[in-house]
Amino acid sequence: MARQNLWRWCYKCEGFFYSGNTYQGACPAGSSHDASKSGHYDLVFGDDIPGAQNFWRWCHKCQGLFYSGNPSQGLCATGGSHDGSQSGHYSLMFGDSIPATQGGWRWCHKCQGLFFSGNPSQGLCPAGGSHDRSQSAPYGVNWEVRMLNQIVLNSGSITFSGGVPVGGWAVVNIFPDGSYTFDVNFHDSGFTDYNVSVLWVLKSSIGQVFTFAASGHMCGTDPFCGGSRDFIVPPDKGTNRALADAWADLSVSYNSQWTAETSLDLGALWNGLKSSIGTIQSVVAVVGPVLAQL
Repeated sequence: MARQNLWRWCYKCEGFFYSGNTYQGACPAGSSHDASKSGHYDLVFGDDIPGAQNFWRWCHKCQGLFYSGNPSQGLCATGGSHDGSQSGHYSLMFGDSIPATQGGWRWCHKCQGLFFSGNPSQGLCPAGGSHDRSQSAPYGVNWEVRMLNQIVLNSGSITFSGGVPVGGWAVVNIFPDGSYTFDVNFHDSGFTDYNVSVLWVLKSSIGQVFTFAASGHMCGTDPFCGGSRDFIVPPDKGTNRALADAWADLSVSYNSQWTAETSLDLGALWNGLKSSIGTIQSVVAVVGPVLAQL
């Protein structure tokens, strides 16, 4: 998922606002919002995020974040209602203990804004008095992600049991712009020919899975086979937009696994891995065939 950073907490009003513009917004406590005591936060773009609530918008008048899904658009510190006409579409995660987020954030039904409720003061509301959390669900706000520069998946030496004379390796390199390389190298050092398949699975922090798969055939020393004793995938290079879009989620956390067999059945490899990688939200086949999610 794409994210936008430079979101901050204002200690004067407890509100959540965008600090990336020269204008820091109107604060109900007076003057502009103040991000000097804030942590660094970001927001997820989109209205269809699993485990999240959509219809959150940025008000260009006060720079604050507000919920736009009710008939009332809330009261703005500049006067009148919040204005989401120039906003992207944002979503907030439900819960106070979600990994990589800060809990304690609440919606104020008086002004429709998001504010931090974990301090003794509940902040000043544009509608008067303090913000009111009594009708709010719990929300977690993402900490600003320190983006990775590269992801390297290296299988190391791959061997097979039962005296099978085949060995090799598989390496994936992935970059923030969605570009990647996929290198596979296997060798048959015996007499008999073999098939071989290898599968890398990369899973993001929100359960999006990316697969890199290859399969092929090798000859042994049997003179009647007549083919190469090596199965080599020259660096498969490309760019996948889904990888770029998921880079922030991969930077939050990721896990990866590989598996290999002396067969051409990639579907069996995939079925063997699914139970161990946990909940899957979606599957993107970067290299190789599309593998069924269920």
